[in-house]
Amino acid sequence: MLIQDIAEDILEQKCLLVLGAGIATDAEGKLLRSIFYEQLFQKYHHNLPESERIITGYNAQDELFIFAKPYPDPDVVSEVRRFYNKDFAGEVFSQLAQLPLHLIINTMPDESLAKIWTEGQCFSAYFDKSKNDSEEINKFFLENKDKKGILNKPLIYNLLGSSQNEETLIITHRNMFDFIKEVLKEDRLPTSLMTAVNSVSRIVFLGVEFDKWYVQLILQLLTHKRTKGFKGYAEEQNLDRHTKTVYEKDFSINFVIEQIPAFVGDLFAYFKQHHPQKLKALHQSKLEKKEVEEVFFECQNTGNKKLRKSVGQAIGLKK
Repeated sequence: MLIQDIAEDILEQKCLLVLGAGIATDAEGKLLRSIFYEQLFQKYHHNLPESERIITGYNAQDELFIFAKPYPDPDVVSEVRRFYNKDFAGEVFSQLAQLPLHLIINTMPDESLAKIWTEGQCFSAYFDKSKNDSEEINKFFLENKDKKGILNKPLIYNLLGSSQNEETLIITHRNMFDFIKEVLKEDRLPTSLMTAVNSVSRIVFLGVEFDKWYVQLILQLLTHKRTKGFKGYAEEQNLDRHTKTVYEKDFSINFVIEQIPAFVGDLFAYFKQHHPQKLKALHQSKLEKKEVEEVFFECQNTGNKKLRKSVGQAIGLKK
């Protein structure tokens, strides 16, 4: 029943999806971000003489660094940005991208989900403490809603910055403090975005790490203006009894999802069986495009101009 209920709310655009770092893991289930950050700490701390250390401390719980200088080192920032610019998309992302979701809040600064869709299939934006994007977001909602208030394309909003702009990356306690200080200002987030968030009846959290202290602040930010209740769902986590009770009682979150891939797979299978027409078509994968390009160049070598032209147009190559 849970899968069906969530699916029906997705169809009615009453379901918000919130993504976190836990959705990108290795084969053993360890967070890719945690692995990378530990490697950074090894490189810029343990592997250097004490007097030359660029990173002097690392809070593994919150995954935030302490630098020798007041501000993050440019080389470290560049490595972090390159990491988040990677394509983390796997089967889970592919299945999520095909669902008719209308609103996604990403607490990671990556663009993996947005990259799966072709240009124009979604609208992505991110929070930047140095500027106000309300006009841009409000314009999106105004131009992409039909008369019934239904969005014709999804919005992905990166709440904790974006790899597109290294100034928005949160990798130190100071970065986190500056973010919280700015985002908690009255009406700092776009009005149309918050209206959409407050109108949903279900919130699905995938990969959100509820043991981090700032997650409760983010949830408060997203829910403090609600005038009606909602139901939240997240994967089971190793939380202490008090923390879990806070999330269950104060934020109506049910920790009932056993495994993210299985949950997303079941949701995708439900749509495929009951609402196949609502699933979105994705563009060619990199592998598929590479294979088609090989056909294109083979046609070029053999002189098959007609097939070469049609294949070239399909993949955006000139004759």
